[in-house]
Amino acid sequence: MLETKDIKKLQGLSLDVLSKNKLAPVFAALADETRYKIYSLLFLTKELCVTDIATILDISLPLASQHLRILEQVELIEKERMGQMMCYMLNHNHPFNLHMKRILKVENNYQ
Repeated sequence: MLETKDIKKLQGLSLDVLSKNKLAPVFAALADETRYKIYSLLFLTKELCVTDIATILDISLPLASQHLRILEQVELIEKERMGQMMCYMLNHNHPFNLHMKRILKVENNYQ
């Protein structure tokens, strides 16, 4: 249990530091099961086109596009046009993705 002085110390901290990294919207985006599955697929592959994602998850193209747009808004993924197709890949510079790679690398080392 925390002592009174520790509680006062924590109460005095500015929690803005935690919100500045913008992780809350990332967790909100990944809270949806379909978006989490899409994120996982993109984490495991170099890139996937919308049609591939829709086919793999057995969802409509508009639904896949809607979920991808949300993941793109929180900057977890990036898109690239390849002819008439729109393909998506992880944004390798996003802090969340960098942390996830480190976590998975550590887990894989223990398996």
